[in-house]
Amino acid sequence: MSDLITDILVLKEYWEGGEATLLFRNLTLASLLVSVALQLLVVIVQNRKKRLSKILKEVGIVLLGMKSPWDAYKVASGAEREKDAEFDPMMEMTVSKCIEMFAESLPGIMIQLSSIIKSLNTEGGTISHVAVTSLFLSTFTTGFVSATISYDLDTDPINREQAPAFYGYIPDSKRKRSILFLTMMNMAAVQALLKSLLVVTLGSIDPMYAWSYLLADLIFYFGYKLLRRDFTTWMPFYGVLGLIVHFLVRLCVKFIADYTATIHFRHPKELGGLYFSMNSISPFIGMMVLLTLMEGPFNDNTTEVLKNVTAFLGVALFTLTSTFFLLIKGKFRRTFYSVRTGAQQTQISFLTGEDEEKAIVFGNHTSYWYPIKDKVEKWVQSGWHCWEVEKPEWFNDHFKDSVPGHMKPKRSKRRQIGVANIKPDKNATPVRRGSFLVNALAKRPNKVAPAANRSTTIDIEAFKREIRKSGSVF
Repeated sequence: MSDLITDILVLKEYWEGGEATLLFRNLTLASLLVSVALQLLVVIVQNRKKRLSKILKEVGIVLLGMKSPWDAYKVASGAEREKDAEFDPMMEMTVSKCIEMFAESLPGIMIQLSSIIKSLNTEGGTISHVAVTSLFLSTFTTGFVSATISYDLDTDPINREQAPAFYGYIPDSKRKRSILFLTMMNMAAVQALLKSLLVVTLGSIDPMYAWSYLLADLIFYFGYKLLRRDFTTWMPFYGVLGLIVHFLVRLCVKFIADYTATIHFRHPKELGGLYFSMNSISPFIGMMVLLTLMEGPFNDNTTEVLKNVTAFLGVALFTLTSTFFLLIKGKFRRTFYSVRTGAQQTQISFLTGEDEEKAIVFGNHTSYWYPIKDKVEKWVQSGWHCWEVEKPEWFNDHFKDSVPGHMKPKRSKRRQIGVANIKPDKNATPVRRGSFLVNALAKRPNKVAPAANRSTTIDIEAFKREIRKSGSVF
């Protein structure tokens, strides 16, 4: 919210600057409008199956600039995924934050930095205090948002339960958590300044250099994804719409990772560990090479300032990165040089994980698990009737709707009670069950606790009805 206010103040200053600041004014206004447009698009997609009044309410929240606080409130209050919603509250908040960085914060940093360098390089030019204040506020706001995304996703209990090999790097100590959060925030801020400085410096020498650099970077990235057959994102969109969505999501994630090094984007379904790490250090290397070879339009004072700022940011990046790796849990360091793709990670998680880990397979694009579709179908067929009895937390309406119809067992099969398929807890101590007669005579609750200390209970009357339906006499 504060970032939006400073953007408006800077826009006002550019507006009053006349022709000299016309370009910066138009770019700032365009970034704000694109951010609002994308936020509105997300709101419409998220609520497209709901009543018009609900859609209008969400649209109003976006137009008032209150989307981020509203999303944060829903997550903090424990709101669950609404029926017919495309995303759960956590994912909706993450998408909104990414849009703000992609279309508002990061372009704002580059625009303000470009304006400052232009003023610094002008004879007798003065640097606007509002522009400098807005630059640093935008930078650290971006860092805060980036750190929040990674922190929230990593500490989410559901994520840690469903993907324990990736989530959980943040330590349990409150003190270490606080230090690590501040470290991630400053890492993102430094990354934003370094990348923006590189692009703005190239653009100041010759705009074609900046565009060529950005285009070459994107060509390499998408070529890398295509060669590894990893262009498709995890989002289950298909056809022409799917191609557009996958391209835009990949582009957005790449842009944000370039400028913030958001830790979460090392995920195999995003950039991947090794690519993420190499991508994070490339702006500093590029800036050092540029300053060494540069024969640009800058005066001596500007050149000296650029060298000093780059050196300072490089030292800060090295210090913060070292601190980060010292603080995180050691077993997660390998995720920063992993070369797994999203599909590979999905298949490995399914083949090696417990049921709650396997259950997330249907939240992914079909291509991610198609090579093991027979195993997925067998898992669903063999476990469905047990899940209906046990009712695990993940076996909810959303999961049932996400399972392809041909994989679900037929109704007649669902009526069979497959006790043999219930997997006992290996670490639990077997418990002897009392008979129905003993329980009845003892006036115990009319429920039976399954073996192996499982917390699931079975309603006896429902059990009797199912047995009778199967043809047995009870």
